[in-house]
Amino acid sequence: MYSQIIFKRCLKNCVDPFSFSVQKYLVHDLNPTCNSDNPNLTVIFFHGIAFGTNDEWKETWTTRPTNNREECICWPEKWLPEDLNNNVRILFLSYNSNIVASVHNDVTKIGKNLIQSLIINSSYQSLWYGPLALVAYSFGVPYASAIQLSNNNNYKIEDANHLTICKPPNKDHPSYSLLLKCLRICIEKHILLPPMPCHEVELIDKAKDINILLQKESIVGLVGMGGIGKTTLCKKFYHLFHNQYDKSSFLEDVKSKDNIDDVIKQLLHDLCGICKDKNVNKNDLDRIRQCMISEKMLVVVDDVAKAENLTSLQLLIATKNATPKSKVLVNCRNWQILKSHVREDGKMVMKSLEEKQATELFMFHAFGNANHVPTKDLKDICMKIIKACGGLPLSLKVLGSFLCNTKKLEIWEGALRKLKSGQNLTGGSDNEELWNVLKISYDNLDKQHQNMFLDIACFLGSLKISTICRVLSGDYLNPKFELQNLQHRSLIQWSKDGILYIHEQLRDMGQYIAREPPIMNRFIWKSNMSNFFLPKDELKGISQP
Repeated sequence: MYSQIIFKRCLKNCVDPFSFSVQKYLVHDLNPTCNSDNPNLTVIFFHGIAFGTNDEWKETWTTRPTNNREECICWPEKWLPEDLNNNVRILFLSYNSNIVASVHNDVTKIGKNLIQSLIINSSYQSLWYGPLALVAYSFGVPYASAIQLSNNNNYKIEDANHLTICKPPNKDHPSYSLLLKCLRICIEKHILLPPMPCHEVELIDKAKDINILLQKESIVGLVGMGGIGKTTLCKKFYHLFHNQYDKSSFLEDVKSKDNIDDVIKQLLHDLCGICKDKNVNKNDLDRIRQCMISEKMLVVVDDVAKAENLTSLQLLIATKNATPKSKVLVNCRNWQILKSHVREDGKMVMKSLEEKQATELFMFHAFGNANHVPTKDLKDICMKIIKACGGLPLSLKVLGSFLCNTKKLEIWEGALRKLKSGQNLTGGSDNEELWNVLKISYDNLDKQHQNMFLDIACFLGSLKISTICRVLSGDYLNPKFELQNLQHRSLIQWSKDGILYIHEQLRDMGQYIAREPPIMNRFIWKSNMSNFFLPKDELKGISQP
């Protein structure tokens, strides 16, 4: 199965043979039965520059028969799918070798420019999802060095030449055996990595910020509202930096686990190498603690909803008493759950996407291209939807995916109206996920805090804290303290100058809830009374439900 990709050259400081405006490249898929959306490993082969034929990509990697009776075969296509027996994507990248044939002395720069361009070019984004192995002749070292991933392993065969590397006579040859061993190690090491979304926005720099913070703190707590991308960022961090530790474990969606013993069993397996079917006991926790103390461990705890989850795991206690080498990253909506374990300096607040990043993410899901420029009739509505999403990645993904198969303006306008009113999109299961994710934090509030949240969503957003406390003083004994509780749960924020903010999506959800009986009756009274409590200069900031 062949799919043609157009590769635009937009390289800076590149050599003359790469100065052509457009070059055609072919990506050859040698294992079309692989699930390309989530492969366990992607292997990309690069051919040499000696042939100058249309089939040079295949000629580089064919067998060298030992007698006339044997047939020449493209061994990566024939052997690897048979021997790996895994969901492995095997690709050949074919380029015009005539372009570079006259500049052998500068192949390092050519190879580096090519791989860097492949990485940054949106047309090739899908090639880099998940674990990746590059197999190359002639450009091999430049290709690998250009990616600069952490802890890459390089394998070398002594006394190797073109024939032994590219043209093994059979499966028993050392060059093929070593490659197969290397790829199996990659699969075993990476197969349990949590899957990443199909498109990422500004995650690498944020993951690096977490890594820098973990150099100073043993425990880092990542907090933010639902749908803002905490889990995705933790996954990216884990992908990039787990290899820097002796052992690591990613505990995904802890809040959804019925039994915390299942989480402890995963820790036993990942950190201690122990597989256990029976119930866990104190000795098991002691083993985990000892591993955290004696070795360099990384544990990522995703989406904690209860303080007792962390207490049961005893990870944070162990890490506090461990050597500085062991680290724990926890993400949570509620800072109150973490603050007894994580120092204030170890707190990291997840922020919404900037407009440029939000636009890129929405365009990818709505049009399949992050750099897409919408037609004139859809441009205005696109920007309105992006603004209404408030930089929330989950909202941008849901709305973009819902609208990707239609260009009818009335459908886009209807989707925007439903988004603003907190309603589900017709036939959109992802949209139901959006409101369910947002509503979790509201549902976990007691009745008093639910009422306060609805007051803010319907009337009191973007006002001064002092004004809000005065308005709420009749219903709440200590409104500022209660507001801090909502802030710790990532439901509201306030600025240094004392202005309270609520995210657009949370506001819309709150106003939708307030319209439903019996809550609606309470808010009819509230709306009639609000004018008596608020200064005239702040009345304009109120959004009625």
